[in-house]
Amino acid sequence: MNDSLPPLPTVPWVAALHDLVRERLGYEVPEHRMTLEIAPRVLAHAETHGHLDPRGFVDTLRTSPDGEAWDALVQVVTVGETYFFRHAGQLEALAARCRRRFETAGRALEIWSAGCATGEEPYSLAMLLDEASVPFHIVGSDVDESALAKARAATGFSDRSVSHLPVQLRERWLEALGPGRWRLMRPTDLPVRFVRHNLIHDAPLHPEGGGAWDAILCRNVLLYFPPKTGCEVVEQLGRTLAPEGGLWVGPCDHVADPGPGLGWVSDGEERFLAPPGVKSTRERPSPPRPRQATAFQARGASPTRLIERGLRSTARRAVEERLREVQDDGEALVLLGAFLLREHAFDEALVTFGRAEGAHPKPAGLAYLQGVALLKAGRHEDAAAAFGTALEDDPDDWASSYQLAMLYRRSGRSLREEVMLLRTADRLGASTPRPPALGAGARLVNSVHAEPRLTLRLVEERLTHLGVVSRARTNEGADSGRPS
Repeated sequence: MNDSLPPLPTVPWVAALHDLVRERLGYEVPEHRMTLEIAPRVLAHAETHGHLDPRGFVDTLRTSPDGEAWDALVQVVTVGETYFFRHAGQLEALAARCRRRFETAGRALEIWSAGCATGEEPYSLAMLLDEASVPFHIVGSDVDESALAKARAATGFSDRSVSHLPVQLRERWLEALGPGRWRLMRPTDLPVRFVRHNLIHDAPLHPEGGGAWDAILCRNVLLYFPPKTGCEVVEQLGRTLAPEGGLWVGPCDHVADPGPGLGWVSDGEERFLAPPGVKSTRERPSPPRPRQATAFQARGASPTRLIERGLRSTARRAVEERLREVQDDGEALVLLGAFLLREHAFDEALVTFGRAEGAHPKPAGLAYLQGVALLKAGRHEDAAAAFGTALEDDPDDWASSYQLAMLYRRSGRSLREEVMLLRTADRLGASTPRPPALGAGARLVNSVHAEPRLTLRLVEERLTHLGVVSRARTNEGADSGRPS
């Protein structure tokens, strides 16, 4: 199998595969992911099934989008990042709104979770609505049939997937099957069903008995679509909402233009899209909240200071509030990407960092954090390029040079490793080495820049192993009168 494909434009079948994914799924797959991850796996699948010409295999995918090969491609392309009680504040606000909606409508509510992956999102909302004694029917949909099979089985959830679930709900609904595996004990007690659905090509779903949806969740899905495609999906979903319904998107989803049929409605700290005439349904009036733009600049209230004080949840809420008001705020996008990276949502983090690239001035730490995200996602060549960009931005950034040294070590490029180790040692050899200007986001995901002395010790140990003496150690020997 060819593990090092040339850039996408030079390989016709890879370019055709890229276009097919965009056409059928709406996904704008980054070039590095297409060439380094998706195309090699498609090539291996083609060879395993007797297709010596990958171009013919791509043509088969185009003409037969419902077969085994297409299902395998969907599994590779779709991210499927989810866990119980993701964006818990949104779910709790939606559940409270559903309770008030039931009191008015007096019937079971119809809810659609679009892009539900393995089902944690619809199950989370179902638990909340069951606690509130609200009758409901939830339909979860996804384009990936393998993910839906796991959702229907309601078993095999990981420790990470259930880690955000409130203890009382976890004890009531889940049981451990063994180390790192959980299952839903009584899935039939929650009226949730799952269907395969393609948001790009299939007609929008409707409740089983007809009518319209009281709520639609399409969270952390739109960020994978080009802006125009995302707006078209939002517009189609909006047409299936009841007059008092709402469409809930994720904090990372960029909705440039919701169209004439929808507008933003705020409920406390959360907001959603709804038809004209839908208003906030707060149970009691709240005093006006200061704009987050002011809070971002206020002493002691900025996300950076909150992160420094260890108040990460409060800092994240401040970041998301800021992005609801100013969607292209570079500093806030970098911090949100860092939070996503901390949650191991690597692709979402990279998409968010990509949005931050258009900000002026360039946010501190952007290239470094992109490198960390790519590194954790296993895309080492792209990570090296990102760390190289970080060094171009700040030649004294010893954290990026150390990361590059570790990457070169893994790939066996010892000369490049040595150069980066020496560069790191040189920057750290000062009596009081300064932390690189990586911003608060780097504090959330990586401790290298926070431990300069520890990093220097590791660098010196590695240089000693390579038989190299750094200038920092030479100076240390000269100062102490000892041979270096």
